[in-house]
Amino acid sequence: PNIQNIPQDREDQEVRISFRDCFEAEEGNVILTADYSQCELRILAEITQDRKFLEIFRNNEDLHIITSQEVFGYSDEDLATYLKVKKKDKPDTDLSSLFSEEEITIYKMIGDYRDKTKTINFGIVYGLSSWSLADRFKIPQDEAQGILDTYMNTYFGIKRWLSKNGHESITKRYSRTLIGRKRYYTLPSSEDKETFRKAKGAIRRMGNNAVIQGTNADITKEALIRLQKAYDEIEGAKILFTVHDEIISEVPAEKAEEIAELKAEIMKQAFHRFIQTVPVGAGDKVSVSIASHWTK
Repeated sequence: PNIQNIPQDREDQEVRISFRDCFEAEEGNVILTADYSQCELRILAEITQDRKFLEIFRNNEDLHIITSQEVFGYSDEDLATYLKVKKKDKPDTDLSSLFSEEEITIYKMIGDYRDKTKTINFGIVYGLSSWSLADRFKIPQDEAQGILDTYMNTYFGIKRWLSKNGHESITKRYSRTLIGRKRYYTLPSSEDKETFRKAKGAIRRMGNNAVIQGTNADITKEALIRLQKAYDEIEGAKILFTVHDEIISEVPAEKAEEIAELKAEIMKQAFHRFIQTVPVGAGDKVSVSIASHWTK
């Protein structure tokens, strides 16, 4: 199967369907699943050194919630209501029996803002434009541009780096990851001004994205190399596959806890070979799940 595009879990007539459950360990073994939490955004924080962005990760705060309040401008009181309701929002909980209609409305509104902000946070890495944001959110383009302007003014260090690196990608004809791996670009003839303008825009977007995604790939490959060396010394331990920055292993069940700790430490060390000022995750730790099957 196409491991990169396994369908997400879903509910079908009160039955949970999880395609990852189909990937089971052999008898006597378990699956270790681990990934780098928000790795591309952590790389962006490292590269740009934006003060606010860095503080959010260092304080283990919810990036999407904090950014959504900056971008959409809702009150601290509404945020407090959202957090209060969220604590009680469980699959078997009837929120209407615990909170007022107004509180639930605020909770849903800010939840929607958070989802939209998540799109913006990750979209910035891919050169998100006001046109594409307007199309995705079904809003006027000038409103979308206002949202992006507010975002960039909030995280001015990110705005500055995107502008500088994008310009250098055009003038130098390449961009490079934190380890120095280069991606080269070719500009067409400047005789056709419109073609030339579009080509420069494409290089600007690719140049910024390649630094982030490329560094993410470098980190994952470094982790794979270190992990394989460690597994060579452990009978029955093996890497199964990767999905983006997620690494899935199969190991003997009797050694699972020990190997999970080793895997977490190896992935952390690989991350910090490249990223010096941002934690790898909550508590500067990589979370590893142990199960009979591939988990999320």
